[in-house]
Amino acid sequence: MTVKELEKHYAKQQRTKIVASSCCVCGRALVDAESVERGIGPTCNAKYQKDADLTPAQRKEANKLTWVAATTGDSLILAAAISRLEKLGAIELAVRLASNI
Repeated sequence: MTVKELEKHYAKQQRTKIVASSCCVCGRALVDAESVERGIGPTCNAKYQKDADLTPAQRKEANKLTWVAATTGDSLILAAAISRLEKLGAIELAVRLASNI
C-alpha cells in the first residue's frame, strides 16, 4: 500500500468521523480529545513517539499513521502504516505496533 493510499484511507475515515477509542499500543481507553485524535494515549505517545527525531511534517504524518493503526481492522492497512512509520524513523512505535498484530 502506498503513502498516497494511506492518505486516502485517512481522509475517508476522517470524513465519516471514525474515532479511536483505545490506544493503538496498549489498548487502554482514550479519554482526552488529543489522544482520540492521535489514536495513542499520552503515556504511550511519550514513550514510543515523542523521542523519534522527526521533522514537523514527518511528525504530522506519523500522527496520521498512528490514528490509522488505532482505527483500522484491516491487517494490510495496519502493516502498511507500520512500514511507513519505520521509514519515517518512528522505529520504536512501529516495532510496538507490529508486536500487537
